[in-house]
Parts: sequence; C-alpha cells; structure tokens
Amino acid sequence: MDLWNDDQPISDRFDGIDVPAWIECDDAFISPRDVAAIVQGGCASGAYMPAVTYHQAAETMAKHGDDVLDFIAGRLGELPMPSSDVSWPGMACHFLSIAVELWASEAASILESSDGPEEEEETTCDHHEVDRMIFADCEKCTNCGAWRENRQAITSEPAGEWQPAPEGWLPMTDR
Repeated sequence: MDLWNDDQPISDRFDGIDVPAWIECDDAFISPRDVAAIVQGGCASGAYMPAVTYHQAAETMAKHGDDVLDFIAGRLGELPMPSSDVSWPGMACHFLSIAVELWASEAASILESSDGPEEEEETTCDHHEVDRMIFADCEKCTNCGAWRENRQAITSEPAGEWQPAPEGWLPMTDR
C-alpha cells in the first residue's frame, strides 16, 4: 500500500491498527500519509505538530500522560530521559514525540503490508417505498438512506398498520 496517497483517517479502516487516544484526541485524526511523514522525518519535522507544540503536548500529556509513558516503556523497556535543562512543556513534547514516532513506525509496518482499508459491506434496501418503524438493531440503506431491521424486515402493511416489534426491542425516533 502506498501510504503517501491515502489521506483518510486510519481509525476503524485497518485490522491490527489501534490509534491511541493520545494521538486522536480533540477530534483530530491521523492518516496513512501522516504516518509516512512521521516515519520519514519524525514529529520535530512538523509531520505531527500536536507533539511538538508546547501547549498541545502539555494538554495531551495532562489527559493521557500515563498511557503515553506506559506505551514508551512497553516498547523500549525504559523511558529515555530528556536533557537536564528541559522545561515541563518541553518534557511533554519529548515524551509525546517519542510515543507518536514509535506508534507510527509500528503502524507503517502494518499499513505497508496491508492490501488497503477494509471495505464496508454495502447495505441495500428491499422496500424503498414501504414505511417502517425503526428499531434498535437496524441498518441504514446506503442507496436511499432508509433503515431496516437486521434480522428480518419489520414493515408496515400498505394500510399503515404496524406489525408488533419483537419483545425487548425499542422504537427509535431518530437514527
């Protein structure tokens, strides 16, 4: 797979790659292109700015610092210490950058050996024109946007009478 030509979010698209919360926090996302840039130049090159921008790194470490340090120690067996004259925000950048670069290296290996993202199975609707009640285990038709029950369709009769829902199912008003 060519990492440089994929700028879509990695999350939920590839088997074996879990994007840690400390990378995808605050509604940001990381793509295979970002992974390639991090591996090539490291975070300090500007490939992953949240790890080298003091206030962002400090916020991320405040929220996820234990996970970041555990990740590093789990990969390296120890925490590589920054220089002795580093500030607290500098320390956040140091550790977060190391963790992001380690993660990106692992992700790149998986992505490069991958055939590409998992394809989502397309769901189609059998009865576009039939009104239906929407229940908790429904799926959306990718063609028309209608919802259907996963196991068997629960549809209305043409006269508008609803069939009863299976026991334990709750009607949903909005999906």
